[in-house]
Amino acid sequence: MEPKIELKLLDIIYRFKGMSLKDAQFKEKEVNGKKLLTLELTFSDEGVYQTMVLVLNKDLTVSDCQDIYEEIIK
Repeated sequence: MEPKIELKLLDIIYRFKGMSLKDAQFKEKEVNGKKLLTLELTFSDEGVYQTMVLVLNKDLTVSDCQDIYEEIIK
């Protein structure tokens, strides 16, 4: 990943630091005729709510990602 993109993503993630996760929902959306799976995470801290939306690759299944999942949780 390009360092410029990585820095931008880390900046966005940092905005949620210290906030509590209040809700998580998977939602299917269609963009340009392509179905996308999103994960919407809602965080809160002292009455301020912010939502992080992650777009997931729907073609990958849990079984396909099991090795990656196990590495992440180590």
